[in-house]
Amino acid sequence: MLLRSYTTVSLEGVGRYEPTVRLVRGGLVRPDDVTAVMVGTRLVISGEGFAPATEVVVRWADGIGRVVRVTTDDDGRFRVRLVVLPGERQGVRTLVALAADHAATLRLRVVNAPPR
Repeated sequence: MLLRSYTTVSLEGVGRYEPTVRLVRGGLVRPDDVTAVMVGTRLVISGEGFAPATEVVVRWADGIGRVVRVTTDDDGRFRVRLVVLPGERQGVRTLVALAADHAATLRLRVVNAPPR
């Protein structure tokens, strides 16, 4: 005799995104662990942990400089190119990737010449 049974599982909870953003190409490591980026450099920035198919705005936290908009892929990832323009404010700055309800940051040091 063949017996058949079914089991039902009910999951509850709240989904949570914990996005991150990182520099893929274009930086120079400094002794203080803040990555330096030279004026005129083309950076490649990637992010993950965002909601799928979500618009993300990548910009400097101080609001100065270029704004890049990108839509995440089906896995909540993105990759953008960002040029550090001549005249960018130098020093330690924070790059922000902003989505509708979450954000990730990356600290970079903008410099005119390679660090020693």
